[in-house]
Amino acid sequence: MTRVSRICGRTIAGALAVAACAASWLNGPQASAQSSALPAPISQAIRSSEAASTTYSFDLRYETADGLFNARFDLGAAGPDLVLTSPQRAELAPSLRTDFDTLQQRITGVTWCAGSNLAHIRDVRLVREDDQTWTYSFQPTEESVTGDMTRRIVERLRGELVVSKGASPDVIRTRLFLARPFSPMPLANLDRYTVATSCAIAPNGRRYSAELATDTHGTFPGRTITMRANRRISNLRAAP
Repeated sequence: MTRVSRICGRTIAGALAVAACAASWLNGPQASAQSSALPAPISQAIRSSEAASTTYSFDLRYETADGLFNARFDLGAAGPDLVLTSPQRAELAPSLRTDFDTLQQRITGVTWCAGSNLAHIRDVRLVREDDQTWTYSFQPTEESVTGDMTRRIVERLRGELVVSKGASPDVIRTRLFLARPFSPMPLANLDRYTVATSCAIAPNGRRYSAELATDTHGTFPGRTITMRANRRISNLRAAP
């Protein structure tokens, strides 16, 4: 992987990766569901997750090529907050300090894989089915994502989600990806951008975003940029 200057990485790869990891369509305040046009299993999954929504504290681990940090999301009396637990802030690479600050500002709680933002995807099509799951393709929209950079390229993204079968369907995993390379600015090319989410079962029985991985690759004034970020959430704890 070619290391690039901070300004180049943040202009294309860093900004996109942090926007996706901290505030993609799977994060942030979620809008009211409008799921009447969605396939029945997705609509049912959204309704079930909304009905069972619970507030949790949790542990977070975030890792890039520049290192990693661990943090704790607490539901304190002064309001929810993401607190760095290790290493010390002074020991973090500058890029990781920036990423932590972004996450601290944007994470508001557990993200449900069948959150109501999912109600705003369009062009949903069943592409595969087996005994246990349905797999759908879809077009993300500005209403189904948050984060300035993700919104700017949302029409160039495509999505895929896997939904479990059974009495109470739920989203098992999702993936957003760049449909084809493009030039976001003169002399720059973005040829790979993916956001993959793996879901785990929370104590309330619904699936939440347990792992979110981003992968960005492109060029900026002749330099190759490759940036990967991984965010894991675990050890969910109900509010006392």
